[in-house]
Amino acid sequence: MEIIEVEPRHFHGYSTVLNLSPCWDHGKLRWHDPETGQHLMTFDEEQEARLAAEARVRELEEILKSREQD
Repeated sequence: MEIIEVEPRHFHGYSTVLNLSPCWDHGKLRWHDPETGQHLMTFDEEQEARLAAEARVRELEEILKSREQD
């Protein structure tokens, strides 16, 4: 089991096993990828992105369908 050292003043730490940094961001625990400099998406953000992508696919399918009929 790994112990993640957390700096209380900065509210972040680092996991060598995960190669991620847990941090407190706007009242929520987030995971930060030091290699990309980005936070990993939360479950809600993933769901929102998936729904948006599915809606865009449907939109593009409709455009293609209408062009095939012309």
